[in-house]
Formats: sequence, C-alpha cells, structure tokens
Amino acid sequence: MLQAAGDEGEKDSVLDGLQARLTDLRQILVPERLTLAEAASAFGVKASTLRRGCWSGSLPGEKRGKIWFVPVADLQQYLSLEIIESGDEPVFGNDEPKTEKGLSRPYEP
Repeated sequence: MLQAAGDEGEKDSVLDGLQARLTDLRQILVPERLTLAEAASAFGVKASTLRRGCWSGSLPGEKRGKIWFVPVADLQQYLSLEIIESGDEPVFGNDEPKTEKGLSRPYEP
C-alpha cells in the first residue's frame, strides 16, 4: 500500500501529541523528588541510611522544615554507589527472610 505525503505529516503530529501527553503523565506518576520515607519505601532501604547520606553530602537533598526531599535521579545514583562500595548484592525485591549472623532461623525484631 502506498501512503500519501499528507499521511506522514499527520502521523508525526499524532506522535508529537502522544509524546507530550506521556511526558505530562510521567511527571505526575514519577515525581522528580521524593521524601526520605517515600524513597525508603520505594527502593527498599532504611530512611536512616538515606538521611545519613543527606547529612554527609553524598546524597543531594533539600530539607524543608523537618522533611528531606531528594531528587530521584540522584537517589538512584547514590544507591548504586552504596551497593558497589559495600560489595553487597542488591536487595531490591528480595522476599527471602533476613537472618541474623550465626542464626539459622529468621531474625524477628
């Protein structure tokens, strides 16, 4: 099937509109900044770990009143560096029970 030249321009226009809508939805669904509590929940780490990173300056953040806000991009970079420096395997999505060192049963706080 042959397409007319006008169809290409119309397709480009539709694609541009869809791209703009996707960008708007991404900004709504994936905020640029998260609180430490939101970030800890989303990435499976302790808020105290993230707070320590903010205090030390290794995790860029902004404190408004008593609440820290961190950019998602910086948070992802910080967490990847933390895993590399500690030599640990990533624990994201790990559903296995955590065990205390030397104990054969799961640790229950």
